[in-house]
Amino acid sequence: MREALKEAAVKIVTAVGYDSIATIEFLVDEKQNFYFIEANTRLQVEHGISELVYGIDIVEEMIRIAFGEKLSLTEEQLKPRGFAMQCRINFEDPQHNFMPNSGPIVRYLSPGGEGVRLDSCVFGEYEFPKAYDSLGALLMTYGSTREKTVSAMERALSEYFIGGLKTTIPFQKKIVTHPASCEYERG
Repeated sequence: MREALKEAAVKIVTAVGYDSIATIEFLVDEKQNFYFIEANTRLQVEHGISELVYGIDIVEEMIRIAFGEKLSLTEEQLKPRGFAMQCRINFEDPQHNFMPNSGPIVRYLSPGGEGVRLDSCVFGEYEFPKAYDSLGALLMTYGSTREKTVSAMERALSEYFIGGLKTTIPFQKKIVTHPASCEYERG
């Protein structure tokens, strides 16, 4: 499936002469048929997952290309390594239909350590604005196995504390620790 999706994506970008980094999105049905949805030629919010799995800096590559340089990555370099996952930490109240909230952060403790990446601009005493998207942070974990990746996420969510505003952290904890989250097919 991965090879077929990769082939289809290469055909799409080749057909239009595109020479940069893009996200090509597909839907897959229960019979493993896939259907093209869209091509995004901009940086995606999920780009950190690709950076972790492939060990590359997508932002650096896009800047280099914008200045006229060729893509420095070869197909041989683009081999996935391990697993990664991401939780979107939003300033929303899961107990009240995910109602966004804004205001000052009164206490802030960020997670860290082996296998944890946090992309965020929030900090203690930061005034989270009400006029923008409710996304406050992208919490990502990675590891050599899916189990290590999920375990790192459980730890990171338990370490993450944002006081003064409601966030989706408690909701994310329930998802990551739910028994169905730990089931997967080996392939």
